[in-house]
Amino acid sequence: MQQETSIPIVFAFDDGFALPGSIAIASLVQAAKTITRYDIYVLHDGLPKDTRDKLAQIVEGTAHQLTFHHLDQDVIRDAPTSKNWPAIVYARLFIPKMFPQFDKVIYSDVDVLFKCDLTALFNEDLEGYHIAAVPAETMGQAFRLHQRLDGYQNKSIFMSGLIIFNTPAILADDLCDKMGALANQYGDQLKMFDLELMNLAFSKIKPIAIDYCVLEWLLSETPTSAAEWQMLVQTHGEEALECAIQAPKIVHYAGHLIKVWDRTEQPEDYLRYVKRSPFAFRWKQVAARKAEVQRHLWFYTLLSKVHPLRRKRHDLRGVLKQIRVDQQAKAWATRKLGGSSLS
Repeated sequence: MQQETSIPIVFAFDDGFALPGSIAIASLVQAAKTITRYDIYVLHDGLPKDTRDKLAQIVEGTAHQLTFHHLDQDVIRDAPTSKNWPAIVYARLFIPKMFPQFDKVIYSDVDVLFKCDLTALFNEDLEGYHIAAVPAETMGQAFRLHQRLDGYQNKSIFMSGLIIFNTPAILADDLCDKMGALANQYGDQLKMFDLELMNLAFSKIKPIAIDYCVLEWLLSETPTSAAEWQMLVQTHGEEALECAIQAPKIVHYAGHLIKVWDRTEQPEDYLRYVKRSPFAFRWKQVAARKAEVQRHLWFYTLLSKVHPLRRKRHDLRGVLKQIRVDQQAKAWATRKLGGSSLS
């Protein structure tokens, strides 16, 4: 008889991301083996009770547990925050300090779809490492999408959407306590805040295979034309990318102008989870708003320029932008993720 595996995993989001958060959690649970038990933690800075109740419904009747953990502002008091970079965005980097009871813990972004059980990932040997993450680029490669900062100590730049923390090693080196000082030191140089701060803080990062972070653009009909392909092929190699595209373990919907859950046209796999989500009504509201604008496009285009309220003009321009991007994505949005080979 196989032994049950208990895996702690943390997500961090506010009420505005409840829909993708629910989809990430639901797909995680759906892909779990029968012997896997997830201890799921939602790190937040004030989720309404109604939202928490709806999220809790996802794991009801399963072997998994969902706990809400309010963000302790004292833990991140030295780290600067702003409108574009609220505390919840880079709270992930303080997870070892907030969850010291776990020797090892996984963090994941919510703009993902889990396609496999995470036991093998969780069992990665982190001896001698602070964290494990998926490499984006080598420091010396020619094609680059990320800036180089003089404080980087690893041979690669790693993505911050999926992290396995070696809690004892991080706490022993006081790395969480140094995070605020690093953020202040590099200040305006930081463009991709959480990613760059992670790469600055952790000097010992173990690489994770690319199939744990298959970026959305790689699942298009012409993946080799995507900038992400040009970036990743120099780090992972063509064969590894082809295998990851055909059998992704985690799909990451990053890099698109419009978030996947805000689009009218969505990949088939993702849409199935949207429709089953307790927050599906939010997507329907967005879709209805787009449909209304599209029916009277000339009128709303004009209104986005002349409406007396600045907030209304801004909102309308956002909807119009979403409509334009939806049209661009329509050709490949219904593609079944992981089910086709490279063209």
